[in-house]
Amino acid sequence: MVTVSPMKRGDGSDVSAKWRLSDLAARVVGGDAGPEELFEAFLAATVFCERPDRPGFLAVGGPGDGIIPVFSSMEELAAYAARRPAYQRTGCDWFSTIGRDLLGLLPDGYDLLLNPASDHALRLRRHAWQRRPTIHVSRSSSVRSGGSS
Repeated sequence: MVTVSPMKRGDGSDVSAKWRLSDLAARVVGGDAGPEELFEAFLAATVFCERPDRPGFLAVGGPGDGIIPVFSSMEELAAYAARRPAYQRTGCDWFSTIGRDLLGLLPDGYDLLLNPASDHALRLRRHAWQRRPTIHVSRSSSVRSGGSS
């Protein structure tokens, strides 16, 4: 049996946000919801990650192609930890935060893998949520070029 270490504060008890995120992930996989809805839900949801011995994230792979597992609920984290032999003896330490804050803390070169032990696991690619400056150019018929009056 896998145990999950208790958390002293911020227990992620916002049930509506975490279940909504899990439900939306399943709907996205099924083609019944779009990535925009999932992204908005992720930003507001309490999400859970494995807690490493040192500050940071536990990642699979290296920068450029690495992923960081993230979970929409304690149940999703426990299902993932149950598949890892090391946790069957010691349990799984974890932390939680809001999705918006998590995105600001991620190291460069890593994507997220939402609910990796579930049927609705989704890879959230970093470039999909990064903001890039854009310039919009439009031509209007009311603007004239050149010439003197």
